[in-house]
Amino acid sequence: MKLEYSLNGAVPNISLLRHRLLAKIFQYRKDAACAEEGVVVAKDEDYEILYSYTLVTGLLAAEIREVQKEMEDLFGVMDEEALKLQ
Repeated sequence: MKLEYSLNGAVPNISLLRHRLLAKIFQYRKDAACAEEGVVVAKDEDYEILYSYTLVTGLLAAEIREVQKEMEDLFGVMDEEALKLQ
């Protein structure tokens, strides 16, 4: 049995998106600290859920990549040249 289509393009890489999210959180925290001196907008504990989310998505993405590789090893993939019309 073979996979009908390659999984290479089906599962996106989220590492760049995770880095962008972390950069946005960092920038927001920096801007919030500078904007209102003496007034605490959010504490470190408030950001725990966001950091936990990014950690878990990274772990899930790694597991999905392993499953993808295992499926490709088990079932193989179609050659990209076979899909082109001649």
